[in-house]
Amino acid sequence: MSETVSGEELEKINGYAREPLTEDKVFVFRVALCDNNIDRDGEKFSSGALRKLAELFKGRTGIFDHDPKSSKQTARIFDTWVETLPEKTTTDGEVYRRLMAKAYMVRTASNSDLISEIQSGIMDIKKIINNFVEAHIDEIEAAIHSALSEEKSINEIKAGDHFEYKGIEWVCLDVGNETVFAVTAKVIANMPFSDKLESGCNNWRTSSLRKWLNGEFFDKNFDKGVLLANFSTLTADNGDDKYGAVEDYVTLLDCNQYRRCRKLMPKYGDWVWTLTPHSCNGDARHVHIIRQSGDLERNIAFNPVGVAPACLFNLNYLSSCWQAHIITHK
Repeated sequence: MSETVSGEELEKINGYAREPLTEDKVFVFRVALCDNNIDRDGEKFSSGALRKLAELFKGRTGIFDHDPKSSKQTARIFDTWVETLPEKTTTDGEVYRRLMAKAYMVRTASNSDLISEIQSGIMDIKKIINNFVEAHIDEIEAAIHSALSEEKSINEIKAGDHFEYKGIEWVCLDVGNETVFAVTAKVIANMPFSDKLESGCNNWRTSSLRKWLNGEFFDKNFDKGVLLANFSTLTADNGDDKYGAVEDYVTLLDCNQYRRCRKLMPKYGDWVWTLTPHSCNGDARHVHIIRQSGDLERNIAFNPVGVAPACLFNLNYLSSCWQAHIITHK
């Protein structure tokens, strides 16, 4: 069935058309081109290869048979992306990823039957582009070799590198003695710092957010041994160290860590919690946050704010883990 064409998609389509097309003139569909699962030959596409192929497929036409003449070139791919399905794994246990594409056909009298077959499920969409691989095999092989040559070993990681572990993207802020200290590249949740609104609710030690990160979030996203315990100081912005220090596997940045690593920090599209309290005395309900602009500001702990966890990774574990790799396109 044809998908509703957005203005942005129509703009991409018209980037390939000789004359501007309107929404009623195009039939749009999506298709999974390939994935990172092991094939019958025991081979698979790496994440880097999928990203390379995503660029290669843009603008390409799909054909029914081996005849590349224009009358056989039925649909053109105008958009591609790599889709991650965290709940699904490949046969070798890796998080499942597939290269998705959107293609368009210009509605004509001659292809109306074909469009009807696609909409009814009689025609397998993949057949429209299945010979693309054979027609462009040299380009595809070059893209794969290029991706392999660019992929760095996780052992080569340095501050500022992005890497992925079990479907979550991280930014390396510091590399120590067989350790990697990193923060998530994106906000993973929007939650209160504390589920209580009272004096002292800005204490990370008793925070409901701390409990969730080191409970449900930790259990779902980390294997045993990949994280090392990390000490966090809970010194208030005014220097009061009444709250002391705590040890966690999953934590948040404090304001001093943020200031040291500010140039490496990702640009979040939301406010993000730190674990630094504004004060430990009196009306101790405020915690410092990082604004979208990068400035620090205080907010009431009971308010929902973006969460960007920070963790100390065991580099020896990461280097032997097929679920961890550096993202080279960053």
